[in-house]
Amino acid sequence: MNEKFRCLVVDDHPAIRFALTDTLRRAGAEVVAETGCGQEALRLIRSLSLDIVLLDLDIPGMDGLTLLEQIRPYKYPCKVIVLSGSDSQYLAARVRAAGGCGYIHKSESLELLPMVIKLVQSGYPYFTEAAISLCDGNACDLDTLSSLSGREFSVFQALAKGDSNCKISADLNLSPKTISTYKKRIFEKLQISNIAELIEIARAETNKTNDDA
Repeated sequence: MNEKFRCLVVDDHPAIRFALTDTLRRAGAEVVAETGCGQEALRLIRSLSLDIVLLDLDIPGMDGLTLLEQIRPYKYPCKVIVLSGSDSQYLAARVRAAGGCGYIHKSESLELLPMVIKLVQSGYPYFTEAAISLCDGNACDLDTLSSLSGREFSVFQALAKGDSNCKISADLNLSPKTISTYKKRIFEKLQISNIAELIEIARAETNKTNDDA
């Protein structure tokens, strides 16, 4: 990259933060800050002059999707690129609807980052065609699950896979009681009463995504 972009790296895994920071610096970017906490990321975005924010969705304090939704009304000049372990096109579409400029799966090579940053800084969003087709501008055809927060959607996905509350608790680094609270909220928002109904909704959304791909 010829231009030295000012970047913030947000991920709760120190090893991943190190790898991202190292890749960016070798590409000529300036990493001005890094954090593993959503609330700290919000403070840094408000206080620093940034060009790019690399954001993990599953971070403590405030999940990445909620963070995106909070900063969007203020129209900060930085562009947010999400890195996620989920390949859900629905989730990518929600990121786009919330104001994200790109969505990279964590299995992709880190060497892709400089190219994605250049694209995004030039005004070109980085999303799959399937995600773009699910979300046209700010209007999403995602009515069924759009009421869920980012963290609630992460729990929804895990429940749909058949994961237990204890496993979800360990994976998301949250207490089992917190997972139970999220589960209750999800059931209330989706107006369902059991896991079987939740799985049916997940299947319907998957089929919708496949049809649009």
